[in-house]
Amino acid sequence: MPSFSFHIVYLNSHFFISLNIVFTVSPFSLTGSTYHMYSYLFIYLFTYLLIFFLTSRIFWHLCLIAILNFVTFFYFCCLLLFCILCIDTPA
Repeated sequence: MPSFSFHIVYLNSHFFISLNIVFTVSPFSLTGSTYHMYSYLFIYLFTYLLIFFLTSRIFWHLCLIAILNFVTFFYFCCLLLFCILCIDTPA
């Protein structure tokens, strides 16, 4: 089920709100997705902090946030598709 989360970023004395589409997947209902979820969260947080600390221009910061949102959406679409196609459901 998709959930929406707002991230307020403080950069150059301005506040920016970026809407991130995050798909919450239960690790208990989908076998084998726990590792992917934790690796995704680590990569997401590390990249987000890297973008936050290394960018100094507002335009590039917003572009990188938009790219990260697209990668987030694409990764979870692929993860959900993999779980739907590869996990056997009991009859």
